[in-house]
Amino acid sequence: MIPRRALYIAVAMVVSIPIRPLGAQETRVELKPAMITNETGLGQPDGLVDEQKLIIGPPAGKPSSSWKINSKHNRKYPFSVHLDLGRSRPLSKLWIFDTNGKGEVEISSGSPGKWRKLASYDCGSYLKWASVDLNVETRYIRLTKKTPGANFSEIAIYEHTPEAYKAHLARKAEEARKEALRQAALKKALEEVRKRPLVDLGDPLGKLYLIDEIDCSKTPADHGFAEHPVGTSKIETILGRKCRVIRPTAGQAAYFTYRISKMKLLRPGASYPGFPGLGFVLGYNRASFDRINKGFPQDQRQQNWRIQWVKAARMPF
Repeated sequence: MIPRRALYIAVAMVVSIPIRPLGAQETRVELKPAMITNETGLGQPDGLVDEQKLIIGPPAGKPSSSWKINSKHNRKYPFSVHLDLGRSRPLSKLWIFDTNGKGEVEISSGSPGKWRKLASYDCGSYLKWASVDLNVETRYIRLTKKTPGANFSEIAIYEHTPEAYKAHLARKAEEARKEALRQAALKKALEEVRKRPLVDLGDPLGKLYLIDEIDCSKTPADHGFAEHPVGTSKIETILGRKCRVIRPTAGQAAYFTYRISKMKLLRPGASYPGFPGLGFVLGYNRASFDRINKGFPQDQRQQNWRIQWVKAARMPF
């Protein structure tokens, strides 16, 4: 038999376990009807936040009360309410319990009179909780029902934990940095387009603009060079010219690769002046080609040469 004192201690320990799991990335903001301002004075928006105590963890259940607007006001849409969260918060998500009908609800942040649209939701689910990403730091959230079909009941608002919001800001900063590099590369590419030289490739291609060029004998290698296994290729001189060769590897495949035409303003499957439909051009050593195709008749050898020279590829660069 367990002593009564020990039983009390065990029960107390169970009750003290926190509801929010350790390491959680977001917490729910407690919403109250007093936070709501009805901007038009029509309808009863208190039903949006009057069942908050029934929400545990990720929103679940089926709230029954809602933002009620009499149908006689259907010609007066849109209707808006905003919530004062008491202080600026790093909001992560808005959850909406979708009911019947379909229509747009617009979510905005900012302050009264200075709203900025964050997102919109089409109320396309039926009796389900739907989430809308916010990722904004604000004290005020505004909800605007654009049409009578935008029907929903309870809402829940979550905010990032300090650690999660710090990570979110760092991620956004990194995305902005990469986008700045991308825009700079695009600007450089536009300037380069105007300076592309015409190169005579002979029969059957004639003169074409040189978009990109890879020198496989270059050290260190550029154009996103990669090889497997590491160190499997090396630069050697063959017939008086430097080239990259792959050493034999026992029991495994070996290769080296380059990224061609990165940031050269090419589009997969597009047509370009001078050679419609060209994806990329592969150049082959003519002497090696003649040796490989030695047994073919002359007309077939010429056709094979054309096939080898021009390859159309519908793939992104």
